[in-house]
Amino acid sequence: MRAEQLGREGQGASVAKTEALIALKRAAPLIGLKPAQVMLMDTLCAYSRPQDWEEGETPVVWPSNALLMERTGLALTSLRRHLRRLCEAGLLVFRDSPNGKRWGRRAADGRITEAFGLDLSPLAARAGELRDLHERHAAERNAARRLRQQVTALTRTLADRLELLPPSQQAARRDAFAEIDTPLPRHAGRPELAARAEALGLLLASVDADLAPRGTGTGTHIEDTNQDQKNTCTEAADDDPCLIEPAGPEPSRIHPRQLLEALPSFAAWAAPGTGVESWRDLSAICERLCLMTGIPVHLWQRSRRVLGEPGSVQAMALVLEKSAQGLVRAPASYLAGMIRKAEKGELRLERSIRGRLRLAALP
Repeated sequence: MRAEQLGREGQGASVAKTEALIALKRAAPLIGLKPAQVMLMDTLCAYSRPQDWEEGETPVVWPSNALLMERTGLALTSLRRHLRRLCEAGLLVFRDSPNGKRWGRRAADGRITEAFGLDLSPLAARAGELRDLHERHAAERNAARRLRQQVTALTRTLADRLELLPPSQQAARRDAFAEIDTPLPRHAGRPELAARAEALGLLLASVDADLAPRGTGTGTHIEDTNQDQKNTCTEAADDDPCLIEPAGPEPSRIHPRQLLEALPSFAAWAAPGTGVESWRDLSAICERLCLMTGIPVHLWQRSRRVLGEPGSVQAMALVLEKSAQGLVRAPASYLAGMIRKAEKGELRLERSIRGRLRLAALP
């Protein structure tokens, strides 16, 4: 009954035969078809003509079982079983003559005038559905692949960071890491991978907070490396964003090219010879660099909400530049501190970038 209904819908559809076949072949594993059944559908479609798939026409084919057995190499029992399965899957419907024979006639223009056999209208009706099914599956698979890459990067970063913790803190953190880092199923879906990435990101942020230098105040002091080093925030260049002087939100007057000139290490990572000209391009690059630096994606997304696109790129670029110079040991904690300062109106990104730009211009 379902095949009959789809057949009526297919007669009112207009779809190219090749388009319908491509949609079927791509979605075949998703609807449980076997390779022999896909081959059989391909063979049946070969007996139809392009005009059979136009709106108002019925793509009926009438090859005999003997001819199908010769073309496909299937035994008669297998052929009948596969045809029934294709009907159950809603891809064809039987329209045999009263005496069980398959036959048909075409007019001079090639259009079918009368036919009894295998009606492929259900495939025409489902072509769009099968195409959408494949596209959704492909998008899900790509998202899962990206999440799996993120989980791998976070796992490696966490293993490296745990080695930097003092022995007194390592045991508890390693136990927490072991609870998260259990073997994932081979075909783990996006929800499992997303949950694993989130758990690893939270643990990494916690470990980075333990590694971050502490100041005299409360909380993590966003400063460069060790406490005994000179505070670069007070140097003449004024190139650090951790200024305590409040400043309200201001639109960015920095061009992406100026950012790359001011921060050569970030430029080498982000756009070696690519001629990046927009904040959108740099934003996409920064998101990919999160995996390399161990900065959780959710922290990067938070920076975009708080700082906007240009501001988040500038903040991320400064973090990566200082990390490359060995001035920052915990990039995630440093970025989190910048976001907190931005929320208080104390972040001066443009002043920092311009200070580094002046230094880069010095002979």
